[in-house]
Amino acid sequence: MIFSGGFFDIVIGNPPYGVSIKGSSRKTISESLGKVPDFEIYYYFIELANTLLKTDGIKAYIIPNTFLFNVFASEYRKRLLNNWDIFIIDCTAFKIFEGATVFNAITIFKKSTFNDFLKYKITSDSNTFSDLIKSGNGIISKSYLIENNQNWCLVFKLNTNVLNLISKIKKGKRKLQQYFPEISQGLIAYDKYQGQTDEIIKSRAYHYQSNIKPNLKKWLWGSDVNRFSVVWNEREWIDYCDGIANPRNPKFFKNERLLVREITNPSIFCGFTDQELYHDPANIVILKGGSYSLKVLLAILNSKLATYYHFNSSPKATKGAFPKILVEDIKNFPLPEITEQDQSKLTSLVNRLLDTRGSNSTADVNHIEWKLDEFIFKLYNLTFDEIKLVEPNFLELVEEEVK
Repeated sequence: MIFSGGFFDIVIGNPPYGVSIKGSSRKTISESLGKVPDFEIYYYFIELANTLLKTDGIKAYIIPNTFLFNVFASEYRKRLLNNWDIFIIDCTAFKIFEGATVFNAITIFKKSTFNDFLKYKITSDSNTFSDLIKSGNGIISKSYLIENNQNWCLVFKLNTNVLNLISKIKKGKRKLQQYFPEISQGLIAYDKYQGQTDEIIKSRAYHYQSNIKPNLKKWLWGSDVNRFSVVWNEREWIDYCDGIANPRNPKFFKNERLLVREITNPSIFCGFTDQELYHDPANIVILKGGSYSLKVLLAILNSKLATYYHFNSSPKATKGAFPKILVEDIKNFPLPEITEQDQSKLTSLVNRLLDTRGSNSTADVNHIEWKLDEFIFKLYNLTFDEIKLVEPNFLELVEEEVK
């Protein structure tokens, strides 16, 4: 209904999505409504509603829930908090529309900035729309959402104890990239947009199943990266030549470094290597930094604490059977300050672990891994109750150690 000022009381809709505005239309719309992530059309419909509504008017849309965790929408989420009083029903566990390829959220926004909280439906254990509607409502401060801006879906799902622990793990820490500035995905060998023919791409022309010509490089698979170590498959090589579509600086494939497997099921897999090994984005590279030891970082990223933090904070960590860790997740991972003495102790434990793994002594490996986890819990100052959130079997493990 339009009131005398010419604006609407309410705007309701299911705007189009899956289309990126291009060409001259992009410039025209951006000048009118501002820039939005990926120039995706449904974001523009949110901005359009803001121009159509009167003060305290309501916008109610069903839209893809990707805006809740899109890496490139982090600033846009802050903008939403500044411009709207927000209530979100995130249908993250089921499809609203049969045959749809995306999950949706019902967004009810009031054109008002006089609220310091966002309201939402609690999504844990809500596997159907009926479950979700019956679930309780939650409220969370806008300041907390800004602090935990990488994935609102998880905020709507997790209980307060978990959210508080994630905040504690982050508080007062420096981002990993401040200690390790050189982080990269692997190379992309084939890409039609780089002018490669279909034949080159389909045949994987630069990959070989045997070492049949000079200067071939060992090719890693994602599964070759294990916890603490990297073991080449011995079955594939690559010709790292000028024909590669999107190469990387060779320094990312040589000398001491860490490799992190992109797929994080059931945990983060981070391995240490000093071998010349080439790979695609299935693995992420971390080169040596300054004051922080690579082997200390190796211990932290393979810890139970790191996996817990990842699954309760990262945008792609809840992606079905194939959860992923992103380059941005690694860059932003919180690292505590650590003394040289503690670095030395952790490095010694990691070296013992690597030596013990070679002897196939499972009991000894488990013992050292537990010692590393204990050390890292202390490094992040976790309390007994917080450790039990990360490792519910903590007491049983302590009893085993005593025995």
